[in-house]
Amino acid sequence: MANKLSRNVTYLLGAGASANAIPVVSQMEARLIEMSRIITSIDANNATLKEIREELRWLAKHHKKYYSIDTAAKIFYHKEGRNSESLRRLKKVVSLYFVLEQISIPDFDLSAYDPGEAIKKGIYYEAIDNRYYRLLAYYLGNNHIPKLPENLHFISWNYDFQLELAFHEFGNNTYLRETSEEINSLPRESRHKLNTGDVDRGKVIHLNGVAGLLTSPLDKRYSTQSLVDQLHLSRKDLFSKKLQELNILEKFDCDRTLSFAWEEESMSKDYLAKAAQVMLETDDLVVIGYSFPNFNREVDSILISNFWREGLGTKRIFYQDISDKSQNLEGMFKIKGVQAYTEVGEHFIPPGV
Repeated sequence: MANKLSRNVTYLLGAGASANAIPVVSQMEARLIEMSRIITSIDANNATLKEIREELRWLAKHHKKYYSIDTAAKIFYHKEGRNSESLRRLKKVVSLYFVLEQISIPDFDLSAYDPGEAIKKGIYYEAIDNRYYRLLAYYLGNNHIPKLPENLHFISWNYDFQLELAFHEFGNNTYLRETSEEINSLPRESRHKLNTGDVDRGKVIHLNGVAGLLTSPLDKRYSTQSLVDQLHLSRKDLFSKKLQELNILEKFDCDRTLSFAWEEESMSKDYLAKAAQVMLETDDLVVIGYSFPNFNREVDSILISNFWREGLGTKRIFYQDISDKSQNLEGMFKIKGVQAYTEVGEHFIPPGV
């Protein structure tokens, strides 16, 4: 694989792109409850783990009531205002939960859980959706040093860091923050707010932010640190101790590193211009597992209109999902020629790139 593809390729990722590892909306409540059980079974007497269990159940309750985390967040925002404590609480619990879903909890024996029952409930224990491995293996080609083609980009609505975790396996970095910097993932851990140059070089753009990036409310520069790196390498006996030491629920915030499209003040606004520019230059757009929800309609309209603005005769758009929603996509954004693929065993790669 050359350092540059024959066409500019961009992936627009929704929840379905990580569905083998991260729950989709219909599975979220069961997964939250199950995670609350797993956490307390690690150390039933640990006060911090008990508190995390209760917070996970609190989130599960609101997810059940409103059917989605996004809807619950919007309700908190309207009821309590821009500085809603419930919204801040929700973001913190969501961020911690997605970290717990994606790290390997050390020395914890999952064999006690009946896999058959787990699957019936929509509960899986794969930390990384292995489709990302196969996707990256193709684009990395024969390069000994893993480096993505310069004209390949990813725009994600997901809080997960599945792509970064998968890329991490190809290199020799010790910490995920090093891998995130290597592939220019936005946002990522930094000692200060990412500057214009960092944004300009962005290849993996998380429009809603990323789980596990914590900010101290006392830090005026809004520097962030990665919870993943602090927990991922701990032994089981250190895992609960580290969580207790960090005291995430009390000492840290993630209001600026995890956001929603409708928020007026969020880090995601810094990245939208970059994402729009990427879409303008895209030849092949691959949409994976994304349903274009109403919440994101305004931002999605900007992105799709930029993609469709120039080079109409050469542009290609591919839609991969377990069900064919291509006609909905065409009607929603007044576009045509969407090629649908309902086989989801591997992430789609456009022909001829």
